[in-house]
Amino acid sequence: MNLIVILLIFAFSTGIYNFGYLVAARIFNYLVEEFSIGIGPKIASFMLGNTRFVLKLFFLGGYVKFRELRPSFKSVVLICCGPLATILFSFSAMSIYLYEGFEEIVPDGALIYKVPTEGTARNLQKGDVITAVNEYTISYATDFVEQLDNWGAGELNLKVLRNGKTHQIILTRNTSGDKMKLQKLGVVFGSLTETKRVGIFEAIWQSPCSSVKMAIGFVAGMWGNSDFGITKNTMLGKIGAIESLNDLLLCFSLVAFFVGVFNMLPLPWLVGGQAVYALVEILLGYSLKDSFKEALNSISFLVILIVLIFFMTFSFSPKSKTYKPRSTAVVLVINWSKVNIFWGA
Repeated sequence: MNLIVILLIFAFSTGIYNFGYLVAARIFNYLVEEFSIGIGPKIASFMLGNTRFVLKLFFLGGYVKFRELRPSFKSVVLICCGPLATILFSFSAMSIYLYEGFEEIVPDGALIYKVPTEGTARNLQKGDVITAVNEYTISYATDFVEQLDNWGAGELNLKVLRNGKTHQIILTRNTSGDKMKLQKLGVVFGSLTETKRVGIFEAIWQSPCSSVKMAIGFVAGMWGNSDFGITKNTMLGKIGAIESLNDLLLCFSLVAFFVGVFNMLPLPWLVGGQAVYALVEILLGYSLKDSFKEALNSISFLVILIVLIFFMTFSFSPKSKTYKPRSTAVVLVINWSKVNIFWGA
C-alpha cells in the first residue's frame, strides 16, 4: 500500500513539474502546443485555447511541448522552470512538515529497534537505550556506530537504560572464516528523538536548508547502510512507512526535491543538459545538430545506466553475515544533517 502511495506522490510531483512549465510559458509569452499528463496509451485529449491537453494511461511522467523555442537566455530560464517548480513545492511541503511537528534527534543515547533471537546481542531488548560503551558516553546513534567500527573481536561493555533502570550488558564478537571477517550482531538502532514544532514563518525560512540537509542525510544513510539490505527497520524502509500526515508530508518533500534536483543535473538527456545545450548555442551563435544531440544523449544515458546498475547491485545485494565498518565521511555527513538514520550492525 505504501509503495502505491509513493508512486502517487511521484506522479503528483511530475505533475507539479509540468505545471511549472505551463505557468512559466504564460509568464514568458511562449506558446504551449501540447501539455501531456502521464505516459503510455492516450486516454483522452481536449483543446483549451491554443494548447492541447492529453491524458495518458499511466500517471508517471509527462511532457510539455513548446512552439519555436529558440535559444535565448529567456528560453534557458524557461527550460529550468519545471525542476524549479518541483523544488519549490518540496520546500512548501517541508514548511508544513516543520510547522505540524517533526522528530528531532536528541543527545540521550542510541535506541535499539530490533534484536536477534540468538547470539550475544539477544540479551538486548527492543526499546533499550545505550548510554555508554566502555565508559565512552553515547549521545547519538553515530557514536555507537563509531564504537562498533573501532571494536574488533572480543568483549564490548554496554551501559543500557531499560525501563528507567541501568543495566550492564556484555557483547562478544568473533571472527568468521579464514579472512578474519567480523560477525554481525543482528541489531538495528537509531538516535532518540523528540517532537518539535516551529512557527509558520520560521518553518518557511528553514524549509530550504532542511530539505537540502535531509536529502543529503538520507543519501548518506543509504550509502552507509548499503551492506545491511532494505527492511522496514532501515532508513529506506522507514521512508516508505507512511503512518501519519507528517510521514506523507516528508515523503512529498523528499520525492519532489529529488525529482527537481535530479532533472537539473547537467546530463544531456535531462533538463539541466538541455539548458547547457541552449547556453552553448547562445555562445556559438548557431544551433547544434539534432544528430549530435541524439548521439550525446544516447552515450550519456548508457553510461549512467551502467553506473546505476553497478550501484544497485552493490547497494541492494543480499545481507552479509559479516560486519563492515562505515566510512568516516558518511558518519560526518549524517551528524551534520541531523537525520535519524536506522543503522544495522
